[in-house]
Amino acid sequence: SCDQSCDQGSNVVTCRSHDLNCYSVEEVLERECIGDQSGCRKSGELVLKLTKKPRTLGHDDKRSVERTCLLRDEWLSTDVRRGDIVQVNAELNLGSNSYVIDGKNQSSLVVNPDTLVSGTTIATSVKCTRRAILAEWFKG
Repeated sequence: SCDQSCDQGSNVVTCRSHDLNCYSVEEVLERECIGDQSGCRKSGELVLKLTKKPRTLGHDDKRSVERTCLLRDEWLSTDVRRGDIVQVNAELNLGSNSYVIDGKNQSSLVVNPDTLVSGTTIATSVKCTRRAILAEWFKG
């Protein structure tokens, strides 16, 4: 989840942040690779430009955090669009200020993590990837 819960007591605000790696997708680029530049595979990669705007708790901190996320290998088929919220579960490379999500490490990307879909709904939607979401939206 990308939410934050706060308790206010004795003039101190204590927050348990659940959005440590949650970002808004600002741009999605497809990049083909030439040779072995920066570890890029021949199949190319998706480049996500991410922004996290910190939540303000009564102070004027207007700084935003910008990162890049590179999706490679089986993650190339991830359906992610501008405006989506993503949760990045990967190690941040401080030198390049980016995350790399590929089949080599234990990393993952969750698109719209606040949308809860049951396991049964997902299992019944193997032939149509959109069926699970549509079934949840139009549950009657």
